[in-house]
Amino acid sequence: MNKYIVLTLIVSLLITTSSCIKEKTTLQEAYINNNTNHSIKVLPYELGYVSAEDTLRLNPNGRLRIDNGGSQKGTPGPGFDAVYGHTDSVHVLFDNSYQITHYVNLPNQLNPKYYDFNNPRNILNPNNYNFEQEKIKKHSYRNIHDFTFIEQDYIDAQ
Repeated sequence: MNKYIVLTLIVSLLITTSSCIKEKTTLQEAYINNNTNHSIKVLPYELGYVSAEDTLRLNPNGRLRIDNGGSQKGTPGPGFDAVYGHTDSVHVLFDNSYQITHYVNLPNQLNPKYYDFNNPRNILNPNNYNFEQEKIKKHSYRNIHDFTFIEQDYIDAQ
């Protein structure tokens, strides 16, 4: 009889521990970097308007966090939801003088200087961000997404 009690306890323990598998969680971080010697202002437009609180400012050689670092289940790949979720276009202004527009969808009237969504310099395309995943704990990861403005962006805006 003692064998049956021990066997029952072992089976119960196995069932209990197998049902305690932790779900994977992932922290998201996204940054924009300015690797130029120019100040940058990023103006995200939604339905033709940009609000002052959505305007991003980067100092020369600066870095700015654009995703709140929230967690989610699983370990997603390079794509992420940043502050540009419902944005039509983004105007990037260098030194308050030169501007280039980044579009999601090309409108009927284009600004003279622009990057379409498939251009590798378009800040709205999450695939244009450098992606790195770091394992924090056994079931916990951190996904880091970086977009970097380079001197060519400034030249294209001139």
